Amino acid sequence: MSYGPHIPRGRSAARATCGAPRRVVNICVLLGVALLSAVASANDGATSLIDRTLVDPEYDEYPHFRQHALTILQRKVSETRPLDVNPYVAELLGGSGRPSVELHADDVEEFFVAAAADELTIVRAMGFVARAVRETRVLTYLNGEHARDVVRHFGLDVGLAVPMSHLLLFAYIPVDAGADDEVQCRFLAVYGAQYEHRFHRDVLNATLKVGTGRDVPYLDPWDDGAEIKTAYIVEGRIMYGGAGVGYVDVSGIGGRKHGLLGVMQKVFFFLPDAIGGMVVRDGDLYVNAIMNQRVEGFESALRYAVHYRDGMLIAPDGPPAP
Repeated sequence: MSYGPHIPRGRSAARATCGAPRRVVNICVLLGVALLSAVASANDGATSLIDRTLVDPEYDEYPHFRQHALTILQRKVSETRPLDVNPYVAELLGGSGRPSVELHADDVEEFFVAAAADELTIVRAMGFVARAVRETRVLTYLNGEHARDVVRHFGLDVGLAVPMSHLLLFAYIPVDAGADDEVQCRFLAVYGAQYEHRFHRDVLNATLKVGTGRDVPYLDPWDDGAEIKTAYIVEGRIMYGGAGVGYVDVSGIGGRKHGLLGVMQKVFFFLPDAIGGMVVRDGDLYVNAIMNQRVEGFESALRYAVHYRDGMLIAPDGPPAP
């Protein structure tokens, strides 16, 4: 993996990179228009999405991530091809031959670094990707190892994110949806082991067990010498619209409350499907889980966003729960 220099950190630094006024930031983004317009003859759908991304107000607070989105859209037009992986992975992703694109190590690096530059939450960053997947109808997937490598190399705290320990593969899978449906795509996370995980206590005061849903045979598509092994699935849908942005209909994560009930559960069991959804609405996070919670000011709090933690060794799943 080729690791580039850090982008200036934080929203204030992001503005400083291109100049303080927002119109100057927009000028910096528009410098890429001439290059991106060359995509027009190759893919009309992607070009339309590129044009809208240039002026989409949803990106106004996230100039670096807007530029990342534009770069990825332009880059991936030429890389989209029929899915060609081993039968075990093909079945998980909806079948061989469907239009697909792989996010390589450099793409994953740019995703996290751009998110950190804008102090963007992973929830919204994934929502942006899901919107593009819905419009292009291109299956998009990545190697989980690449995500962990980037987090370790840059010393990133990923805030509230999809658990990344033991992550083998992550995919955004197109779905059939009506024009008014705010569901953008499915997500599929494949794990090499079941394990316990904790979010910040004010998000969910519980111990989670990742991978309590269905288990499947899995053959690593990036390792020619791999052997078939058992993998564990976490899946759900990503929504983005007037009702908010986030994850709904999540399955594959068990949970145990803390407190007296948690002590009893610790002896006997984890509750299945402990998290049903996490949706950001008007800046607050609404958690639908074994205990429903609302986290006010979620999108304005640095601890929940992707950011750098100088001088500290960060585990792939972010900071330990307090």
